[in-house]
Amino acid sequence: MRSGGVRFEVRIEAMSEPNLFRWTWHAGMPDQSVDYSKEPTTEVTSRLEPKDGGTLVTVTETGFDLLSLSRRAVVFAGNQSKRNKKNRRLGWLRGDFSGEQCPSKRHT
Repeated sequence: MRSGGVRFEVRIEAMSEPNLFRWTWHAGMPDQSVDYSKEPTTEVTSRLEPKDGGTLVTVTETGFDLLSLSRRAVVFAGNQSKRNKKNRRLGWLRGDFSGEQCPSKRHT
């Protein structure tokens, strides 16, 4: 897979159409000069459930407790940055601008 032009590997653990997709990976933006093969992975589970005429999307990631404290700190910092960006976009979709300007369409 690629994210922002950076290649990273995932292992598909389970897939059950149309509601479950689970994979493992070496969490965080990879440093191409580091061999992560001996490090523990985290597991990401995405579930889709019908709810109130729409779809509830639940994404969980587990296994952070297996990472070294230094690696965990780097991953959490990166996740928090991404989460803040996504929350601003989701707020915009809900009409909750909270003083933020609308994101441009290229950020969707």
